[in-house]
Amino acid sequence: MKKTKAFLKKWPCLYGLVQNFYYGFRKIIERYLLGTRVQEWLWKRQKREEVQKYLGPGSPPHRQKLLERIENLAPFESVLEIGCATGSNLILLAKKFPNIKIQGIEINPIAVELGNEQFKKEKISNVRLFVGRADDLSQFPDKSFDIVFTGSVLMYIGPDKIKKVVSEMQRIARKAIVVAEYHSDREGALGIYNKGNWLRDYKKLFQPFSSQIEITKISPKGRGEEDWEKLGYVIEVVL
Repeated sequence: MKKTKAFLKKWPCLYGLVQNFYYGFRKIIERYLLGTRVQEWLWKRQKREEVQKYLGPGSPPHRQKLLERIENLAPFESVLEIGCATGSNLILLAKKFPNIKIQGIEINPIAVELGNEQFKKEKISNVRLFVGRADDLSQFPDKSFDIVFTGSVLMYIGPDKIKKVVSEMQRIARKAIVVAEYHSDREGALGIYNKGNWLRDYKKLFQPFSSQIEITKISPKGRGEEDWEKLGYVIEVVL
C-alpha cells in the first residue's frame, strides 16, 4: 500500500483523482450502506499487537486540552470515558484525582484487558474498564457520573447513531459532558463525511440538552497534526 501511494504521488493529478475516488467510494459504503457499524467492526477486531500501541507514552494532540477542561470542572466524584481504548487518559486522571471513581467503556475486549492489567501493574485502584458500546449505556443508571467525556470517538460515529449516543451521554451525566472532536459550525448536527471521519457542529448537536456550551480550539501547532490544527476543538457542555 505504501509503495502504491508513493508511486502515485509522482503524478499529483492522478494521485488526486485516485484519492477522490477512494474517499467517494468509502463514503457511499460507510455512510449509506453500513453506517457506524463498519467502524465498530474494524476497531472491535483489532489484534493484540495493534492495540498494544495505545499503552505507550504517546500523547495525541487533543489530550492536554481535553484533560485541562475536565480538571477545571473540579470538584467532582466520578468520571466515565466512552471509547477509552486502553485507558491512557484515565491513568492521568487517576493520578491527578486518586480518590474519585473512574470508569471507561471500550468496544475492543483486548484493549479493556490490557488497560486493566496496566492499572493493576501501576497499583491504580480507582479505575475500571468495561466492554461496551457508545450507543448502549444501559448498564448505567440515570445521572451515574459527574462527568462523561470522549476523546476522538464521536468523529467515527455516523448520523445513524450520533443522536442516540449524545442522548445517552446526557442521561448518565450529572454535571458536564466534555468531548474532543473535529468540529465545524458550518455543518449540521449530523455532520458530513470528511476523509474517514465525521465533521459536525457540536453546538447544534448538544443544544437540546444545554444552553451552556463552551467550544475551545485545540491548535496543536508544530506537531504535524494538520487536521487537528484546523478542526480540533474541545466542547464542554454544562448540564
